[in-house]
Amino acid sequence: MTDKKLKLPEAGQWPDKLVVPALIAAAVLSTVGFLMAFFYVAPVGGAAVNGAELIGDVMVSQKMLLSQKIFYFHMPVAITSFIALGFGCYYAVRFLMTKNQRFDTCSRICLEIALLFVVLTMITGEM
Repeated sequence: MTDKKLKLPEAGQWPDKLVVPALIAAAVLSTVGFLMAFFYVAPVGGAAVNGAELIGDVMVSQKMLLSQKIFYFHMPVAITSFIALGFGCYYAVRFLMTKNQRFDTCSRICLEIALLFVVLTMITGEM
């Protein structure tokens, strides 16, 4: 390793000032997207069967199904959890390389966010 001093950004700069507006925008857009998935997008057609059939312990005829709509929320949440895990891994490796406490804190925060999204993925996957 080199003795080159690592230049880190100071706290309180412009990215830190965007956190609250970004959280508000994310909450509003997530809620709107979730509601649009269930109230705006048309449901898919049921299974093409003659009369009623037992499919997966459920009697299905030509009724409209809502089961695919959860993927409009489930998949983005799952992808976000993988991205947060990737950033957590990156910061953990940076901490091990530099022993700078800031990278350890960033890694911990990323992994806490990833935990939230992994739990949301598991909850929405059960629906």
